[in-house]
Amino acid sequence: MDKKPADTPGTTIASTLRPTVIKPAGDRRAMRDAVPMPIDHAPKSSGPMKPTAIPGVQRRRLEVTVSDLGRIAPLAGKEVLRRAVAILQEVVADAATERSAILWGHALQEEYGKSVSRLLELSHDPVMVKTAGYVNRMSSILAAIDLKAIAEAAPGVGQYLKRLNQRIDTPDELDGARFELDQLVGLMANTMEPLLSVKEAIERQVAEIERLAVEIEAMSIAADYLAGRPSPNRPELARIYIDRGISLTRNLAQIRETAALRGAQAAQPLSLIAAVQDIALVTVPGWLSSLSAMTTMLRHQRRPTPTEASELDHRLRHILQQLKS
Repeated sequence: MDKKPADTPGTTIASTLRPTVIKPAGDRRAMRDAVPMPIDHAPKSSGPMKPTAIPGVQRRRLEVTVSDLGRIAPLAGKEVLRRAVAILQEVVADAATERSAILWGHALQEEYGKSVSRLLELSHDPVMVKTAGYVNRMSSILAAIDLKAIAEAAPGVGQYLKRLNQRIDTPDELDGARFELDQLVGLMANTMEPLLSVKEAIERQVAEIERLAVEIEAMSIAADYLAGRPSPNRPELARIYIDRGISLTRNLAQIRETAALRGAQAAQPLSLIAAVQDIALVTVPGWLSSLSAMTTMLRHQRRPTPTEASELDHRLRHILQQLKS
């Protein structure tokens, strides 16, 4: 038997390898300048394009008029009824849920609570409290002055003796009162701008509460309308709308009952501004100038005449009446 010669190492691999032949490329410039042909993958249309129609259920809005709601709430104003119509026209028929019924008008009630709290805070604003304190202190000092007793006092006695009472009835006490009154006039003059800012803020809150009253009444009427609208699929919603209508009506009654209180709160800064502007900055300084002439007489051991003392006292009583009003 013939034997095949043994392969030497590396002979088989070397004998199977062949050189790679790369054909020369064509004109690269021509290939670069060639414009590729566009490929149109879109199907050819056989006619004009039309919107896609997806079958569904039309969302129907409530059809309600001012006259319809006027029969439910005959005492409501036209503005409120028109607002209730606008609210109901935003409601999608048959789309109400238990959650939406429970929250009907709830946000308005929260807004009202915040507005009341804000109004209360403004009524106790530090500048209001401080100015009221100045006015009360000025009233106390003026009410304690007894001009007739001072005019009738023996010359020089008031400089050494003080009567054991709470009256300002000696020349020395009168000088101390004049000094403090001058201080109060200066302090009250600095409160004008802050008081005006508080006044405007209070007026904005009062107007906001009045706006909320219209919204709450309209939501209450709308709730009554929804409660009376047949809903065979969700009969429990009628009861919820009735409850919400009652709650909103109570809220509205509270707003109307506190109208006088809001009026007083709005008038409070105006009263303080008048006390500062007309009395503390005008009337009191004029009266103090006249009082200065009286104290000058007393220093020179001369008593004022009864007419002079009576005239000063009359003006003093008028100032006190203005401060209390």
